[in-house]
Amino acid sequence: MPLRSFSMILLLGSIFSLAYAQSAARLPLGAEWQSTLAQVEQLPGLERAADESLKAAATIRSGPEIVLYATWQTRTVTFRIDRSLGLYALGIELIPEAVQHALETDDTELSDLEYRAPVRLAVVNKYGRPQGLTTQWDGLDIRPLPDSGWKQSTVIDWSYALSWLVWKSQDTRIAVGEQEVWYVSQAWLEQRRQARTFLEQHAVAVQDIDLVRQAERQQRLDHARAAIPTRAAELEPFL
Repeated sequence: MPLRSFSMILLLGSIFSLAYAQSAARLPLGAEWQSTLAQVEQLPGLERAADESLKAAATIRSGPEIVLYATWQTRTVTFRIDRSLGLYALGIELIPEAVQHALETDDTELSDLEYRAPVRLAVVNKYGRPQGLTTQWDGLDIRPLPDSGWKQSTVIDWSYALSWLVWKSQDTRIAVGEQEVWYVSQAWLEQRRQARTFLEQHAVAVQDIDLVRQAERQQRLDHARAAIPTRAAELEPFL
């Protein structure tokens, strides 16, 4: 192989590796999937008070799930923890909590440009072109992003209405919306897919059973209708 061709292959390989590294979605704040509540509470990137407790933190326990609210760079961060699976989703609010309640935020367009747009653009700069659109941050159905509809500048003025831009890697999916950015465990999403498939299959099975029952009932109705003249004749002497 000529040296020039070999060098070109190495160069293309390096570019591909770099592009992949830039587009691989990663979990921020030093968090790891499947972490317990106690492990999440110890993340060093979260803001803490003088006594080392988490600032503006709240914990909601509901059935199989625990939701922890904390702050990072004055923004509210939401951790969703499944009691059996561990940490499966992490959401970051785009506008700092203090700013949301300030008088200056009456100008929604200005606050969007000052706070939301930089976060959205930072994700695009880091991970490149998104891979699709979905209607919910944890939605299982993802639509391909049209080539003609994608411009990096559209995340600044946000041209996607209620949709979420999606980036995917082996372990993590990122969903960026108008108000938040969510990091979601692919393992948890796969678990949801399997559960939905099971429910759909169960629904089909139940529907099939209902169809059989309806057919059997219709058959009994037809037999009863056909037997009416005979039964009427049998009753005539007594009436």
